[in-house]
This record gives sequence, C-alpha cells and structure tokens, in this order.
Amino acid sequence: MKLAQSLALVLLICFLLAGSLSISTLSLGLPGSRAASGTTLGSCFPQGNIVLNVSTTWQNLSCTHAGEITLAGNSVFTMIDSSLQENGSAIRLYNDTQASLVGSIITNAEIFLNDAANFSATYSSLNLTAFVSQDYPVLSIDHSDVDVASGRLNATVSAYSLDFVDSSITYSDATQLSIAASNVTISSSSIEGETSSFEAMTIEGMQELGIANSTVSAESSSPNARASLSLSGGVVDISNSVIEGSGSGYYGYPPVSSSNVTIDSSNDLNVSDSKILSGQVSSTVGVYQNSEIQLRSLGDILLAGSTVQSMAVHGSSLSVLAAYSVILNDSTLYCPSANVTIATYSLTSYDSSIAGSLNVGGGEIANADLFNTTVSAVSGKSYYVYGRFLAHVVSSPSIEANVTVIDPTTGLTTASVLTNSTGWAEAMLLLYQGANSTSSQFSCPYYIVEVTQGSYRSSQILVPTNNTFTATFSVDPGLSSDPPTPNEVILPITYGFLRPSSFMEFISNSYPLDLYNNASYSTVDFSTVGSSGYSFYFQVLYPANLSATTPSVLVDGATISSSIGRYNSSCNYINFTIPSGDHYVVISYVAPGGYYIYQVAPYFYPSALTIAIVAAFSIVASAFLIHFIRRQRRFEHVALLEDPICNQ
Repeated sequence: MKLAQSLALVLLICFLLAGSLSISTLSLGLPGSRAASGTTLGSCFPQGNIVLNVSTTWQNLSCTHAGEITLAGNSVFTMIDSSLQENGSAIRLYNDTQASLVGSIITNAEIFLNDAANFSATYSSLNLTAFVSQDYPVLSIDHSDVDVASGRLNATVSAYSLDFVDSSITYSDATQLSIAASNVTISSSSIEGETSSFEAMTIEGMQELGIANSTVSAESSSPNARASLSLSGGVVDISNSVIEGSGSGYYGYPPVSSSNVTIDSSNDLNVSDSKILSGQVSSTVGVYQNSEIQLRSLGDILLAGSTVQSMAVHGSSLSVLAAYSVILNDSTLYCPSANVTIATYSLTSYDSSIAGSLNVGGGEIANADLFNTTVSAVSGKSYYVYGRFLAHVVSSPSIEANVTVIDPTTGLTTASVLTNSTGWAEAMLLLYQGANSTSSQFSCPYYIVEVTQGSYRSSQILVPTNNTFTATFSVDPGLSSDPPTPNEVILPITYGFLRPSSFMEFISNSYPLDLYNNASYSTVDFSTVGSSGYSFYFQVLYPANLSATTPSVLVDGATISSSIGRYNSSCNYINFTIPSGDHYVVISYVAPGGYYIYQVAPYFYPSALTIAIVAAFSIVASAFLIHFIRRQRRFEHVALLEDPICNQ
C-alpha cells in the first residue's frame, strides 16, 4: 500500500512539473505584454479560409495559419499574449465585428476593416502587408507598433474615429497614403510614410485633428522625389510635434524634386511648441530644389513657440492664409531669399522672427501689428512695427516710479508705465509704420524718456530704438546731494579753411532736438519736448569770438532773460530757464567781420602767418626742383661723353 501511495505521489509531481513547463513554453513574453496567466485558451484556426460567426479568445497561444479569416455577425476575436503568423492572406472585419489585441503579435497579414467594425491593439505589434479600413469603423492603436510594407499604390485608412497613442505607424512602398476619420487623435506617436516613390500622404480629421507630442513625416528618397504631406480638419490642434515633408538618403535632387506641406482647417488652426518643415531640413541629407508650405484656415491661425520652415535650393515659398486673424507668438517663419505671404484681416506678432520678405497683403489684410518682431523687409497695405522698451530705475527700485515716453516729432506722450518692485518697466513703442506706398511711411528712430519717482525727476534721455532697447535711470540723489546727471550735447562749429573746429556745448536736464545752425549763420535753433509742471534749465558754452554782439535767447518767438558771462579765456556762457514742455528755442548772434566772418558758400580765409608759411614752402620746393633738374642734366652729359660708341 505504501509503495502504491509513493508511486502516485511521484506521478502527481511529474504531472505538475510538466504542466508548468508547458505553460512557460507557451508564454510569449512580448515587450510590454501582460504577464502570462498560466492558462492556455482557444485553439489555432484550421488551415484554409474560415469564417468566425462566434466570439473567439486566444490567450498564450502561438499559431501559424494559411488562408483568409473573416469575422461576421457580431463576433469578437480577442488575442491576449498570443501570436498569429499568416501567409500573406487577409483578416477581414465586417459590420459590428470586433478584433482586440492585447500584448499580441500579427505578422505577414493584410487587415481590412469595413462598416462599423472595431479594431484595437494595445501593447501589440503588427507587421503587415496591408492595412486598409473604409466605411468608418472604429480604430484604436495604443502603445503598439504597426509596420505596413505594401506594394499597393493607394493605402486608405478611414474610420469613424482614429486614436493613435504612444504608438508607431510606418507605411512603406505606397505611392498614396490616406488616413481619414471624423476625429483623429495622434498622441505621443509617430506616423511615417517612407518609400522610394512616395508622392502624397494625407491625414484628415473632418471634425477635429489633434496631434500632440508626435512626429508626422512624409519622406521620399527617389531622384525625382515629390514628397507631399497634407493635414486637414475642422479644428486642427498641433502641439509639441514635428510635421515634416522631407527626404532621406539622397544628396542633390534634380530640378523636378519638390517638398510640400499643407495644413488646412475649416475652423481654427492652432500650432504650439512645434516644427513644420518642408524641403531641406538637414545640412547633410537631401537637397530639394523646390519647397512650399501653406497654412490655411477659414477661422483663425495661432502659432505659439513654433517654427515654420520652407527651404530649398531653387524655389521656396511660405504662406499663411486666414479668414479672420493670424497671431504669431514667440515663433519663427523661415523662408530665406523668398517672400513670406500672410493674408488675413488682422495680423499680430509678438517676440517673433520672420526670415524672408514679409508681404502682408494680397489686398485682404486690414492691419498688421508687429511687436518686437524681426523681419527682413515689409510690404503691404497697412502695417506697424513695434519694439520692446525696457526701463530700469536703479535708485530705490522698490519705490514705484513713472516712466514717460515722448514722441520727439509730435511731443505727445506715447507711453506712461510704472516700474515693478525690482525697478523695471516695459512698453511697446512704434518703430516703423507703412501703408500702401513709401510716401506714407513713418519711422521713429528714437524716443525721449523721463522718469519721476516721488519728488524726484530724472533728466531726459534720448533712447535709440530697435527691436529691444533699454535705458537706465537714477532719479533721486540717494546718499549724494548731486542732482541726476544732465545731458551734454555738442554742436561743432568750423570757422574757416585750415582753422581748428570749435564747438557750442549744451548742458541741460532737457534734450535739445534738431539742433543746428541755420543758413545765415546767425542763429542756433533747437526744440524741446516733455511733460509740464517743472522747468528746463540750460547752460550753453560758446566761443568768445562767436558773436560781435551779446547773443539773445528767443523761446517760441519771444525774447527771454538770460545770464551771460565769461566761462574761461576762450568761452562764454548763456544760462536760462524755461517751463518744461514743447518749445522752439533760438539763440541769435551777429557774426563778426573779417577773418571770422561766416558765409553761406565756402570762402578761404587763411591768416597772414598761414600764407607766409605756404609761400616759404613753395619757394623751398621750387629751389629743390631746379637744383634736381640741373644736376640730372649734368649727369646725363657726363655719361654721354664717356660712352665708347659716341666717342668713335
């Protein structure tokens, strides 16, 4: 009895070990697949064409099959941690049938989806010879790889909804690839069309196309490459993605080669933190002759933190067309040596760069505002170019200060902004304005700026403008009793030929504008601008021999009192004070006669000493010249006498 019990126990242990070995052998161990449950479900299909009318589940099953598999009725085919290797035949889903892959593999098969079929793959791998869907089934690819190597000229994937999540979809050897659905979502995925003869790849989400953290590319390595990528939809949202119509593996494409990227939206087009590239995208791979990018929307277009680049050897173009508005924010439109065309009702650009000649036109744009935007050239119906002005008040930055920016031409306040707790203030100022023709263009190469802080006020500063410009101010005296540093402006004055230039120096808390001598050489004119409520002071230093009489100061046509005296042995001074604001100031004098006389046309008035020196140099030079000529002739005569031929 004991011997029989022992044998039974040994047999039981062997059976359990064999079962464990069998289960572990069937487990597929797919990357990312679920752990094997330890149970094998289902059986492989019999060879030949089969029709599934009932739901079938495979788990931990590995099968090889020859023949078509058709799902009919309401059947559901489920693969869990399983594999199916076909012989190139098709798997067809009709009507309300479903196929669900979890941690599974299908190889060397064609998959066709029709009607309201439902196909999903999660943590799976599909290596197919065709993948075609039509009549709007539901298609979901999640954490899976789909590789379609097809000899078909046209590959069409249409569905009610398409979801690609953390997946890779690659089509090769297809001349035309079309992916379409009512809603298309591409998230953390890559979709690539790669072939030597690839011509067009289209992705359409009729209601919505969303692409996030993904790469979509159409590539061709053909010598006659024509890589065309088209995205379209109702609302089109592209974020943190790369959209690329380019080439790979070829260097120096012939003139017929072209790369085209088109994105169309029947609603709004939003692109953020992304790249849209066409043509030459690498310095070492592929040189397209022609490249074109078109972004079109029946609503608005927003480009934020993005780059749109069209670059080719021969011809490039980049156009942005919107029915309502185009907004560029921290973005780059790159199309060197070509036009960048933006046609819309309203264009607004912030902190962006446009490499290429910007044409804001097409006869449709109403207004273009370019804030801190770099652009090679601008033409169009109406446009305004603004720069970012940064003011820094270094004295008591925690105390709020008011920064006033004044247009030097009109005297009007362009901006009035307050500093923050660190002493900084920011304003957008008009740099350039154009409309229709050059005759109506306006530019402002500089602004006048002044700062008030409590009871203190800075001297005015002239600030030259560009895309971003900065000025620093010290407003209060702080620990020092010295007032803010005044402006010092020098007007050169030349008395006559061969005489040193002199000067007239202006020291003021205002900035004298349009400073010049008039044509009669009897006045010095300038203007002032600024806010009211305080005073402009001026100290003017001028040569003592500037005027035969005491100069006078006129402000807005009226003479004002001034303090005039000797500054040093060669200079006099004029001190005067006027109310702050917009004024026209004239300093009148009478030019002295004789040597220092001023004339409209140039006259030569060298001194007697200068004339004597020049005459002396002329006499000495003439003497040296006569001596040289006579000496040269004597040498020539001696040489002639000593010549043996001449002496024969």
